[in-house]
Amino acid sequence: MKKIIAVIIILAMLFAFAGCTAETSAYPNRAIKVIVPFGTGGGADQFARILEQEIETNTDMDLTIVNVPGAATAVGFESFMKEDADGYTIMIATTDTIINLAQGISEGDISEIEAIAVPQLNVDMLFINADETRFTNFDEMVAYSIDNNVEIQVATLGVEGSEFLTLSAISEVTGAQFALIPYSEPGERYAALAGGHVDVLFEQPGDVRSFVDSGEYIPVISMSENRLEAFPDVPCSVELGIDVTSGYWRALLIKSDVPEAYKKILRDAILDAIDTQTYQEYADEKYLNLREGYYDKKAVSDFINSEYNYYK
Repeated sequence: MKKIIAVIIILAMLFAFAGCTAETSAYPNRAIKVIVPFGTGGGADQFARILEQEIETNTDMDLTIVNVPGAATAVGFESFMKEDADGYTIMIATTDTIINLAQGISEGDISEIEAIAVPQLNVDMLFINADETRFTNFDEMVAYSIDNNVEIQVATLGVEGSEFLTLSAISEVTGAQFALIPYSEPGERYAALAGGHVDVLFEQPGDVRSFVDSGEYIPVISMSENRLEAFPDVPCSVELGIDVTSGYWRALLIKSDVPEAYKKILRDAILDAIDTQTYQEYADEKYLNLREGYYDKKAVSDFINSEYNYYK
């Protein structure tokens, strides 16, 4: 009887292994949708497209980029949550995605999603136009707002996300007043500063490097513990007594219920793409190497949960 039971167990294990092998060998058999919750041309879109390029170059996978902008990633997240948990949809998530979820702006539960990796931990900065004559640095900007009792118009992604929290902290410490002017499209934000429609741009340095390198935009503060090596003359928030070290992070989300075998295939492909020379050169060019990302499964999970709990 014991021999019969042992044979049954072995056969069951073999069938399970064969089923798992067949399942993974058939995946993916069609294009994987990558939802970018922003318009084209911005940092998240650039990130998605460099991953698409490297994954398609080095694997048999096909990726399809779908831009779904609006409401500080909330519209894209809603689209993502409507998709089946079949491994054929991933999303470029950001700080605002978790803020929206934690504050109930987006419907869903943190347990329904899983981050594959958090490759980009950026540094928030404020930029002014080189043609600005009312103020030329952070201290002068603060003084201008206080002395004239006016709000500094800041081009942002939204009005209730991480940018709002950061600017609120700056306002509390310095006394300067800020008005958030939201633009869903990156190009609109950049054009707003260039055209004088706003006073300041809230952005990450890599996303506007061409403007910085050309001298059109001037950074006036970085939200960091120390001055950035790439911007040694720009004061950081901590040295000014502002307890904010914010940086827009980007992660790759998948539904929690996706089969583990599929998750592993996706994770391996994404991590291999991030490790390529092309991606690393892109990261250097875009100042995405100022902070280390998260790649280990536990470290990624701990980071996302800590962000959720903080904003909750």
